[in-house]
Amino acid sequence: MLISSKYWIVRRWVSRLAGICLAFAILWSTAAFSQSGGSESIPINATIDGMTVPDQDSPIGVGATGRVNSGPLNGSKDAIYLAASLSAGMPGVEPPTVFSYSGVQTFHTPTGDLEMTVLGVSDMNRLTFTELCRITGGTGRFGTASGDLYISGVYEPDGITFHGKVYGRINVNH
Repeated sequence: MLISSKYWIVRRWVSRLAGICLAFAILWSTAAFSQSGGSESIPINATIDGMTVPDQDSPIGVGATGRVNSGPLNGSKDAIYLAASLSAGMPGVEPPTVFSYSGVQTFHTPTGDLEMTVLGVSDMNRLTFTELCRITGGTGRFGTASGDLYISGVYEPDGITFHGKVYGRINVNH
């Protein structure tokens, strides 16, 4: 019986110590979160409409403009393409109607600009495209932004006007 009562005394003290440690951990993490201001992961699932345009600031003379009509990216978009490669850089494997391109683009919203690099592939036979957009920062709400967005869509038969989906996550530290 003596062992049994010592067991319960030790168990009670271990439970109290564990509770104190847990409370300390919660308070410490809350204080650290408050000091850092916290972070936010913003899900993106929107549509975009736009067109490719001549651009005098582009080394290859091509850019794009567009508009997102809902969600955190509600606003305009512009892009400057810096390089492109026919056959997606793989002649003999891909036809010359498939091309890859790289550039920079910015989404302009009422709460700030979101800046990113863009790497894309377009298939002009199928009138489709897809892009990987690596967020590099921004202004306002997006001043500390990081993350990746993906844009996929289709071209109208004119090969200039496009419609697509924008999805991914924007990570912002406050």
